[in-house]
Amino acid sequence: MCITIDTLCWHTRYVAAEPLAPGVRVVWDRLGGRALVEKSATSAAERAALGIEARLLSRGHPAFPALFDVAGPSDEPRALALEWVFGAPLSPTTASLGAIVDLLAGLAYLHEQGFVHGDLKPAHLLVDGAGRGRLLDLGLASPIGGTAKGGTLGYLPPERMRGAAASVAGDLFSFGVALRATLLSFEPSLGALLEACCDPDPAARPLSALACINALGGARRQLDIDGSFARLGSREAVRAVPAAEVDATLARLLGEGWSIVEVRP
Repeated sequence: MCITIDTLCWHTRYVAAEPLAPGVRVVWDRLGGRALVEKSATSAAERAALGIEARLLSRGHPAFPALFDVAGPSDEPRALALEWVFGAPLSPTTASLGAIVDLLAGLAYLHEQGFVHGDLKPAHLLVDGAGRGRLLDLGLASPIGGTAKGGTLGYLPPERMRGAAASVAGDLFSFGVALRATLLSFEPSLGALLEACCDPDPAARPLSALACINALGGARRQLDIDGSFARLGSREAVRAVPAAEVDATLARLLGEGWSIVEVRP
């Protein structure tokens, strides 16, 4: 990741091409020869939100846009340059079980970092040209247990209307509602999962995004959790993993019924 401090340097490198939304536009990267998305901030609150987004994107999880550049201090940047994700909204024609698992893997990563997305809706769920599920826009990401920043009516969990804190259960509710709104039919395992995610009672929803992946039979997907890779497969293979490499995160995965085949830094 390149840190660009000088504002003149930023505007020399990135040339505005097309506005997308307030504070968001497509820019042309003269140095890289590619189109990127620029997110900019003016107020202190907006800069703090960009700082959270930059931190969450800096590790490069494949479910999220890549972070190419940051203008200003990383905790309160003036702008971010992000991958322009070319894809189509999640729909009956673009969705696959693999793409849905990709989206859930992105949520699992986000929750593991201690944050919720906070604004899961169809517009933020894409399928790219390679058929991978991609999650967009962490502008409303909030710490788990903290005050939620906002959201979109129609996708907010009912407890949020009562002033509840940001929670994993709330993200899963929004995810379930978004999928039900975009997909016309479901295979039995997905239908049952979405029904559980959309339960009005947060305690009745799945415990985690990883539990959702498990329910969909995604046990051979590869997930990036706190810098460790867990490739999931037969329970017998767990014995081949050195005990020292099974950190607290992977131990929790085991407790949820996952099996570790391989651990890599």
